Amino acid sequence: MENLEKLKKESIDLVVAIERIPVDQVFEQLDCSKEGLSNEEGQKRLELFGPNKLEEKKAMNYLYLTIWRECCSSINQLLSLAKLF
Repeated sequence: MENLEKLKKESIDLVVAIERIPVDQVFEQLDCSKEGLSNEEGQKRLELFGPNKLEEKKAMNYLYLTIWRECCSSINQLLSLAKLF
């Protein structure tokens, strides 16, 4: 668990670091095994790191989407008129 607390504090890109080392060393650094975690260990990590969940992107405001569509429509109309001349 000490390794995990250390990794949490470090500001390295864990994905890149883990991609470059052998699997056995990854298990060692993350204090786990290929069999997985016990319920108790999983609960400890949940408390330490929080849920394993991606951040939700903010939905685009409907007003901005409507304005964007109108602009695109106007530009398309102007381009169509330009073809005539």
